[in-house]
Amino acid sequence: MWVEELAAQIESETIDGEESSRRLKVWFDEWDIDSGENIISHINKGLKESQFVATILSPEYLSKPFPELEWTHMVARDPTNRSRRLIPILRRSKSLDGNERIDLPAPFLTLKYIDFTDDALYVRKFADLIRRIRGLPPQRGQRRPSLMSRSRTRADSLPTFQPTEDAWEPDQVPDVIIGNLLPVISIPSTICGAPTEFTKRQNVFENTVRPPAFVLRKGQLFTFADLRSSDAPHRSVIDTAKISSEATTDWLLNEDKSKWLQELLNRSLHQHLLKLPLSYDTKERYFFRPSDDDGDRVWTVPGERPRTVAARKTFQADGSTFWVHYGLRAKFRRIGSRFFIELEPNYVFTSDGQNPLGGKAAGKLAIQWTGMQRNVDVLRNVSFWARIIGSGVGRFYIGGSSGILADSTLAVAKLPVGIADDQVRIKSLLEQKVSDLDEAAADLNTAGVDKFVETEQDEEEDESDAAE
Repeated sequence: MWVEELAAQIESETIDGEESSRRLKVWFDEWDIDSGENIISHINKGLKESQFVATILSPEYLSKPFPELEWTHMVARDPTNRSRRLIPILRRSKSLDGNERIDLPAPFLTLKYIDFTDDALYVRKFADLIRRIRGLPPQRGQRRPSLMSRSRTRADSLPTFQPTEDAWEPDQVPDVIIGNLLPVISIPSTICGAPTEFTKRQNVFENTVRPPAFVLRKGQLFTFADLRSSDAPHRSVIDTAKISSEATTDWLLNEDKSKWLQELLNRSLHQHLLKLPLSYDTKERYFFRPSDDDGDRVWTVPGERPRTVAARKTFQADGSTFWVHYGLRAKFRRIGSRFFIELEPNYVFTSDGQNPLGGKAAGKLAIQWTGMQRNVDVLRNVSFWARIIGSGVGRFYIGGSSGILADSTLAVAKLPVGIADDQVRIKSLLEQKVSDLDEAAADLNTAGVDKFVETEQDEEEDESDAAE
C-alpha cells in the first residue's frame, strides 16, 4: 500500500544525504506491532520515541479511532505545533468511493501540509518531506541581476542574464535539459539462483508457466523471484535443494555479474512491455499492433487526447497496403551508481501489421524520418512512451510490487548556461501532434514500392543482426 511504500522509501534515506551516514527509521504499526502485543502501549512508545509524527490525511484516516488517538495526543501536548513535530501529509481530498470530501479538523486547518495527491509530483513532494525531516529550510529562488538598481539606466535595466565577452560563448542563464531517461528508484536487493540442466531459454519456457524474468549462466538460473517460494514457476526446472541468494550490490561490484544484472533488468522490462499490445522484432523494436478487429489502433494516455498508434496506409503506386506504427527501443542504462530506462522512439513499417517491410531501405527510411523530426517532436514521443510504460502514473513497478520501482517522469539536467530569452511552456510543447503517422507514410510512398523487396543478402544481414 502507499503508506508502506512511503515508509520504506524514507528508510532508504540517510539523516544528511551521505550514503555512509545513519539511515532514517520509521515507526509503522504493520512493522512494529506483532500479533499478541498491546497496541496502545506500542503506539504510546512510538509517539514518545519518534522525533516527528506524520499524519497521512484522507477522509478514511480522519474517521478511524487509532489515527485520531495519535494526532490528538500530539495536539494535546503542543496545540500550535510550536515544536514542529507534527507533519501533515495530504494523500486524498476525497474518499475512495468519491462520495465524501475531507473535512480537516481545527489543528490541520492552520498547518501547511505536504500535498501528495498528485502522483506525478511524488519525487518533488518526497524531497520536501525529507528536507523537513532533516531540519533544512525551504529552498529559495536563485539570485538574479537586479532590474531596479540605481546604477542601471532605463535602456540597460531589462536584461536578465550576464552577457559574456565572446559572442560564441553560451549565455550565463540557468537552463534545464529534458532527457530520454526514466529514473529507476530501486531494484530488488537480492538475486536468487539455482542449478538447472537447461541451457536454452526456450527449454525453460516449455517446462514452466509464465516464469518471471531470468537469465541462464554457467549452469545456473538467476532471477529476482524468490525461488524458495512454493509458487515460483522456475522450481520445475531447477535443483530446489541448491537454491542460493546473493546481494544485488555484490553483483554490481563483479564485472561479469554486473552484465548479467543488466540483462536480467532488460528481461524484466521486456516482460513488462509485452503486457501491452506490442510486438517485438529482430531489430529489438517494440511497436503497437493493429486493433483486435484488424483496424487502426488508438491509444489514450490519461490526460491526453486519443492518439492513433498503428494505422493502415496505401501505396499510391499499386494500391497495396502497408502499416505504420509507433515504435520504441528501450533498455536499462547504468550511469555512475544509478540505473535509468533509456527510451528511443521510432517508427516501424510493416506489410500486414505484424511483419516489418523487407529490405534495408525500410529501416533507413524509419531512421531518416525520425532524424528529420524536430527536437520537440522527439520529446513529445519520448514523453508519450514514458506515460505508456508507467500506465499514466508517477511511479510504477516492473515485475510486481517487490520488483523494480521506476518513475515515469523524465529525468532532467540543470545547467548554468543556456540561451537567453529562449523559454517554452512544457505543457503546450507536449501537446499531441496528430499527423506524424500520415507524414511518415507519405515519405514511404515517395520512396517507392520496389525498394522494399527483401533480397537474400538482406535476409542474411538481418539474421546476423538478430544473433548479435
